[in-house]
Amino acid sequence: MRRRPAILAGAIPKRQTGASYWNRIAAAMRTDDAGRAFAGSQLQIQIAVSRRQDELSRATADAIGAPSSSFVWRSPLEEERFAEYRDDAFLRAVGLTHLTRSLAAFWPRGGPCWDGLARIETAGVLSGVVLVEAKSYPQEMEGSGCRATGRSRDQIQKALRAAQEWFSVPESVDWSGPLYQFANRLSHVYFLRERHGIPTWLVNLCIVDDPTWKATSEREWVTHMLRVRECLGFSRRPIPWVADVFQPGRPRDELFGADDKAAEHLHGS
Repeated sequence: MRRRPAILAGAIPKRQTGASYWNRIAAAMRTDDAGRAFAGSQLQIQIAVSRRQDELSRATADAIGAPSSSFVWRSPLEEERFAEYRDDAFLRAVGLTHLTRSLAAFWPRGGPCWDGLARIETAGVLSGVVLVEAKSYPQEMEGSGCRATGRSRDQIQKALRAAQEWFSVPESVDWSGPLYQFANRLSHVYFLRERHGIPTWLVNLCIVDDPTWKATSEREWVTHMLRVRECLGFSRRPIPWVADVFQPGRPRDELFGADDKAAEHLHGS
């Protein structure tokens, strides 16, 4: 049986109880010492990029109409402990550091943390960016909405309205509600494509029958994604520059080599 980190009451100094500290604690509870997730969509994107990259590239290429040979995956990478990136780190990962100031003006810090990132390259030169959001079950797409306040909230609302206009979504549709996570990802497609002319796609990696979490059939996913588009104001029409990719769920053992499995067995015994 694999042991997961435990938090002991009273063991945490008050000065370390800020949001960033708790984010690190939460991440530690979801992953082992090598950054490997225990279950769910975080595990599935790790397997897809590190163990089944060719399959992922082909499926994504077919969905967006790009050659799979041109994909260069930048996260989550095993050699980087499967790190996921946001804000300026996300731009650095895909080679767009010159947009750091522009992104800061568009969106406050603490923006989307991307499950997966890939560059599309032609002769070694950037020709596009793929942003990946992985989900193991439909309800994982829903949340408590935008919780930012003050100036950050104003900045986000301005960005959401600009993206809605670009996507031809009525202003009356609220993008800051339960589907805010998807909406803020769409806003970053707008930021890269419209404001900076960088071909960009958002890919929803929908895990079919995840054996480590909640099983969802491809049919259930298709039905759910239609509802999502409708709720976001697209009236079930396809969302430009967004693709849904369906991949079968894999067992966690796929992340482990022979040496890793032996060590894991000893640790759990």
